[in-house]
Amino acid sequence: MQNTMDESFFKTQQHSIESYIKFRNSEKFKATPVYKMQQLLVEFQQSNGYHEIFIKNLKILSNSYREYCNRLQEANKLFIEKFPQAEEFYQK
Repeated sequence: MQNTMDESFFKTQQHSIESYIKFRNSEKFKATPVYKMQQLLVEFQQSNGYHEIFIKNLKILSNSYREYCNRLQEANKLFIEKFPQAEEFYQK
């Protein structure tokens, strides 16, 4: 049932998602303060071990957060399978 809902969502929203991805990957977006702030945040998280230390330990401490992350990773995997160009969002 869930997979059918996923397929239906992607089918009905495909044009909107593709337009958003095209904008997010555009040079116009990359020249905005929002993009620059996102890049600074990513750099800060990488340099301070946010994912490697904090998130890793939060998953150990919180079953609900670990389950949430697992479901989020599954959703992201499905999204990237449908729209591989979205992987560029957080690459430098």
